[in-house]
Amino acid sequence: MNENERPTLQDQFLSALQSRGDVVSIFLVTGIRLYGKIEAFDSFSIILCNKTSQLICKHAISTISPTEPVHLELDD
Repeated sequence: MNENERPTLQDQFLSALQSRGDVVSIFLVTGIRLYGKIEAFDSFSIILCNKTSQLICKHAISTISPTEPVHLELDD
């Protein structure tokens, strides 16, 4: 990302969850629920850490639900 590009809403949301170390529930499109802390992410995947680390493809994710609200500074 160059200096003129703003981070996406998705990147801001995931960065906030990662930096706070929040436990999140990730629901897959199949209905499976995974939970843990977001260890890392990129454009295509998320590494979720619980007892083990799991690489989750973003296209398989339906919803990410944190235990606490996430407040983002949104610029218009």
